[in-house]
Amino acid sequence: MRQRSQNMLAGRMHDATKAHVAVGLTSLHRLGLFCILLGTGTGFGCSGPQTQVRQRIRVQPVSTNVKPVTRSSAGTIVMIPGIVGQVSDLSGMRDGLQDAMQSSGGATYEIEMIPWETSAFQPIKNLTDYDANVVRAQRISERLVQIRRDRPDESLVLLGNSGGGGLAVMAVEMLPEGVMIDRLVLTAAAVSNDYDLSMVQSRCHAVVNFYSRADGIVGWGTSVFGTIDRKNTLSAGHCGFMNADGTLRNNANLTQIEWRPEWIWQGHDGSHLGYRARKWAEVVLAPKMGIGEPDVLTASAY
Repeated sequence: MRQRSQNMLAGRMHDATKAHVAVGLTSLHRLGLFCILLGTGTGFGCSGPQTQVRQRIRVQPVSTNVKPVTRSSAGTIVMIPGIVGQVSDLSGMRDGLQDAMQSSGGATYEIEMIPWETSAFQPIKNLTDYDANVVRAQRISERLVQIRRDRPDESLVLLGNSGGGGLAVMAVEMLPEGVMIDRLVLTAAAVSNDYDLSMVQSRCHAVVNFYSRADGIVGWGTSVFGTIDRKNTLSAGHCGFMNADGTLRNNANLTQIEWRPEWIWQGHDGSHLGYRARKWAEVVLAPKMGIGEPDVLTASAY
C-alpha cells in the first residue's frame, strides 16, 4: 500500500514537472518568436539619438557578402533585410521579383542582398546598437555610390524591409551630394511616422512606402520598444508617414500604399511577415520597383 502511494506521488510530481517545462518552453518560444518578428525598434532602457543622420562618418569598407542573383542592363536592386539580419528572410520577396522579370519578358535587374553581418540570434542587440546601425548604413551607402559610379546610366533601386527600412533611410541620407538613386522602397519600415524625409527625397527620385495597420510589430511593437531612429511611436510601416496634424503625408515624390484585403490572394495577410509572400512581390511590389510595366508613382496611387 505504501509502495503504491509512493508510486502515485512520484507520477504526479513527474506530470507536474512536465507541465512546468512545457510552460517554460512555450514562454521561450513566444519570446523567441517576438524577437524574430520584431523588425523594428529597440529594447527597454536603451537610449540613442533621435535626430537623423546628417554627418558623414568615415569607416573602413566592410565586405557586404553581396549575392548577385541575375545580371542585366536594366539596373540593380539592393535589398536590406530586417533586424534578424539574414538575407534568407527576403528570399520569397526576391524570388517574386525574379518571377516578375521572367514573366514580363523585358529587361531584368541584378539583385543584391546585403546582410547585417551579425548573428541571427541577437536581433535585440541589432536594434539597440544605434552606433553600429549608423556604421551599417554607411556601408550600404558606400555600396550605392559604387554601383552608381560603375553603372551611371542604369536604374538603382533600394529596398529596406522592417528594421532594414531604417538602415535604408539612413543610407540614402548619407549619399554624397550629387549622387542619386532612382527609388527607395520601404516595406513595414520601422521608422517613426513623423520622420523628416527631406534629406532622403533630395537624394532619391521617388520614395514608396508600403504600410499596414494590421501589422502590430511596427505598431504596438515600436510604440513599446522604439523605432530604428529611436522613438517610441507607431512606425511609418504601420500608419504611413504622417503630418503633424495626423493626416497622411502627401508629397510629390512620396507614394504611400496601404495594405488591401485583396492582397490575401497573393499571400499577404497584412501581418509583418506578409511582405515575404512570393506572389505578392511578383504582382504588387514589382511594378512599384520599376519591373515590367512600372506603375506611375503618385501620392494618391492607393
